[in-house]
Amino acid sequence: MPIDWTDSPPNDQPWAGTRLLRCPTAVPLAGLTLGVPIIGCPTHYAGGRTQPCSGATCKLCLDGHSWRWHGYLPVYNPDHRKQIVLELTASAAEDYNRLISDYPSSTGVKLTVRRAAKRPNARVILTLEPYPPNGHPLPPPIDVRRYLEHMWGLDKDPQQNAISDAAYDAPKTLPIRRGPPQSIADAAAELLGARQP
Repeated sequence: MPIDWTDSPPNDQPWAGTRLLRCPTAVPLAGLTLGVPIIGCPTHYAGGRTQPCSGATCKLCLDGHSWRWHGYLPVYNPDHRKQIVLELTASAAEDYNRLISDYPSSTGVKLTVRRAAKRPNARVILTLEPYPPNGHPLPPPIDVRRYLEHMWGLDKDPQQNAISDAAYDAPKTLPIRRGPPQSIADAAAELLGARQP
C-alpha cells in the first residue's frame, strides 16, 4: 500500500499536536479561554491514565475502580500560540463556571490554574482575570469531545462509545459516590445532582 504523504494534518483531526494537560504541581498554568463551556464525564484512573467510565457495564467499575468526574476545557497559550486541553476536577470546574459568569464574554479571559500544595493530588486553585487584546485573533476552539473520543480510542468503535451527551455536562454539585452507576443516565443524573442521597 502506498504512503499518502501530506504537508499538513487531515482536516478531520484539527487537534493534531494539541496536548491534554492536568494542573502541574510546580508552576501555574495559564491560557486564554475560547468561549466554549467545559465538557466532562465520569472517569477512572487505571493503568496509569485517566479513562472514561462507560456506565453499568463498565469493566473498570466492575473491577472496583472508583470514578470521579473530570471536565475538559480548550484554552489558548498566547506565548506558544497553541491550544491545549485542560483537565479540571469537578471542584475546579464549578469554580470556573461561577467565575466566568462575571465576564461579559467567555472568550479571551486569562485562566490560571495552580495546585494549593506541591502534590499531584492537591486542590486545584483557579483564577480568572481580564486579558488585554494583543492584536492576534484567537483560534477557533477544537472540538474537545471529538478530541477526547479520539484520544481514548472511542472513535474506532462506535458501539464502545456509550458516553451520553448528558454525562459530558458539568456537574452542578460535587457527586456523592454510592457505587458504580447502573446506567449512563443514572451516572449523569447523579453528577447533575438530580438524584437524592
